[in-house]
Amino acid sequence: MAHSVLDLLDLLDLLARLALASTCAIVMVLLVRRPLRAFGGAAGAYLCWLAVPAALLAAALPVPTAAPVTVLALAPSLKASLLVASVAPAAIEWLTWLDWLARLWAGGALATGVLFVLGQRAFVRSLGGLTERDGIFHAASARHGPVLLGLFRPRVVVPADFTARYSLDEQALIIAHERQHAARRDPAANALLVVLQSAFWFNPLMHVAASRFRFDQELACDSAVMARHGAARQAYAAAMLKTQAAGALALATCHWQSSHPLKERIMQLKKSTSTPRRHATGLIVALLACASMLGTVSARAGGETYDIAVKFADGPGTTSAKVRVKAGEEFALRSDQPGPVWSGVFTVTPAAGDAVMVKMKVTPESGIVASPMLLLKLGRPGAVREGDAAKPTFQIGLTVTRA
Repeated sequence: MAHSVLDLLDLLDLLARLALASTCAIVMVLLVRRPLRAFGGAAGAYLCWLAVPAALLAAALPVPTAAPVTVLALAPSLKASLLVASVAPAAIEWLTWLDWLARLWAGGALATGVLFVLGQRAFVRSLGGLTERDGIFHAASARHGPVLLGLFRPRVVVPADFTARYSLDEQALIIAHERQHAARRDPAANALLVVLQSAFWFNPLMHVAASRFRFDQELACDSAVMARHGAARQAYAAAMLKTQAAGALALATCHWQSSHPLKERIMQLKKSTSTPRRHATGLIVALLACASMLGTVSARAGGETYDIAVKFADGPGTTSAKVRVKAGEEFALRSDQPGPVWSGVFTVTPAAGDAVMVKMKVTPESGIVASPMLLLKLGRPGAVREGDAAKPTFQIGLTVTRA
């Protein structure tokens, strides 16, 4: 039970950290993407979205901490099989709510992922049969496309009336656009985006960011094609106007002209960016990603600080000590007196409201590790004990308050 509860708490703690880090990074990107695009071009605005996975990585990795703080030395031995923790009924109710919360998140993530998969399958079926001609796949239907379809082996798929609808110049530009998506692995980026939307289905800002990300992706691809075919801007704009919008919920596709604001895309074709500005934009993007990671790590390192009063009862004798630690920072108890040896590592993390979770790993001389835990209200004592509840042979009492 202790291990399953600890796993549940670790999962929800990780989810909360990732949600907060991604939200802060998204807000930052939404604020800078337009000025960055105006200064350094569409490619820079697209690359600044790297700040979001950078923040997620920083939130997921363990924060480096100092060596565990040794509180004091003791001599009693602990039998791991007899080690128990006192948990109030209110704590059991709180853990039940946590269990339901985890189930709700998992159900929402699964449902969102299934919706994307079904949308992808429906979109592929709507294309009809595909016929390959010179490395380009022609759909049996004219409803959707052109599009880059597929995650591991992307294929350029064009509508059935492709040759009739577009001129030769427009066809070449469209194919160049889709191949640019393939060269930059944009389908993989879109698939990762779907994973994030599924995991953070409860965060509306993630879904807002998804549409902005896709739009910046298209602008960056337009910019790359125009850098090689600058004289064909008029034909490129004409091809956009001839393309029907596609509203499919497909996960590993890059649409030539989906539901993105067409006017803004055409206006962007007229803009060009000098090489020094592009280099400066690359530096700004790198700084944004680093700032996102450092900000996340700093926020995690500067959490709550707690004063912990520890009382040890071993038969008739008692010993007490106090230690001040940050949330998530380990502190250690160990015995170095003659006789049986044991050691323990303790970590205090915030829980809901004014509660904290004390996670422990106690290693007796036998080498069998016990992992009890205490869910405590701030300022109220709790205990881990060995033996009978009325007359424990050994007991560790803890009282946690904010520093």
